[in-house]
Amino acid sequence: MKAAAARRVAEGKILRAIMRLGIAAPDDVTPTAALHEALSVALGDFRAARRAVGEVPLDGLDSLPAVVTVYERAADRLAKVARSSLDAGLSERLVAVAEDEAAGMRDAFDRACIVVGIAAATRSELALVLATELRRPLLQLEGA
Repeated sequence: MKAAAARRVAEGKILRAIMRLGIAAPDDVTPTAALHEALSVALGDFRAARRAVGEVPLDGLDSLPAVVTVYERAADRLAKVARSSLDAGLSERLVAVAEDEAAGMRDAFDRACIVVGIAAATRSELALVLATELRRPLLQLEGA
């Protein structure tokens, strides 16, 4: 009972300290962006907790239960945020955003080529080379 009360008091202090930092989200944040950020943070916390478990020295096993508890909570939170991301269709939304951005870049490329007087055939060739170069890192990941 006392331990739970002490934990709640500590959590309250931490929350007040965080609020004093004054870090505010931008007014135009979208639910998709917020969920993507939450997933990134949860994954980072999980990786850090997993690393912490592996770094507990053999002579410091007294701290292992607390570290494992942090790890388990991070894993549970990651699983919950990942499930929420899947349920909300986050992957599909991110793909749609990327496709919109790619279309905007393609249009800007076409306009720039027209402005500097690049012929249509050369524009097509440049577009193909540019697309290949942009895909290269992905192809290298798939081949690795």
